[in-house]
Amino acid sequence: MRASALLNADVCKYHPTIIEEGNKRKWEWLGHGETQSREMSAYPEGEERKVIARVRETIAKATGKSLKGWLGPGLIETFDTPDHLAAEGFEYICDWACDDQPTPMRVKTGRMIIVPYDQGINDMRLFMHADFTPEEYYRMVCAQFDTLYQESKTSGQAMALPLHPFVIGLPFRIKYLDKALDYIFSHSGVWKATGSEIAYWYYRHYYKDPGKYEGGAE
Repeated sequence: MRASALLNADVCKYHPTIIEEGNKRKWEWLGHGETQSREMSAYPEGEERKVIARVRETIAKATGKSLKGWLGPGLIETFDTPDHLAAEGFEYICDWACDDQPTPMRVKTGRMIIVPYDQGINDMRLFMHADFTPEEYYRMVCAQFDTLYQESKTSGQAMALPLHPFVIGLPFRIKYLDKALDYIFSHSGVWKATGSEIAYWYYRHYYKDPGKYEGGAE
């Protein structure tokens, strides 16, 4: 299963081995700000787009891949973030945990959709903030999948599995992730897609002109 890796641009400078190993595994790279310690809302007005452009250019140069997806540090945006991202060539954003299906957004230029990034089974929240056990995590991931798999009989559903290696990768936790993945992939018709693959599918089959779309997120 290829990862959709949320990448702080500074990682390219300080930890190039991560880029090398990710490319070997054919990960998809998403913009994740310059550093995890500064949210997009912390930049002065007028600087945000410049930061987004630097992130895009830095990661593209280091990875050899153009960026299409974005998730901001802390999932924090300003009112202008989607517009800036679209203007810089990004085509999907994961900051909005509002549905289990892609959702079109209205932007001033270009195009933008939301690709689901559900927080309910985020390993950071469950383990670090809510003190769930690894076995409870396993049961929650499987229950999440069961519901979406049932719903997918009539309409496709996207299940994001947010992971942080320093959280889920601990020895007493990682086997429960393996068990959950074994369970999920034992079912027929499961598409192990990256964020861009989901976005491209939606654009090809369902996207409408955002200026004419009646149900898009504002």
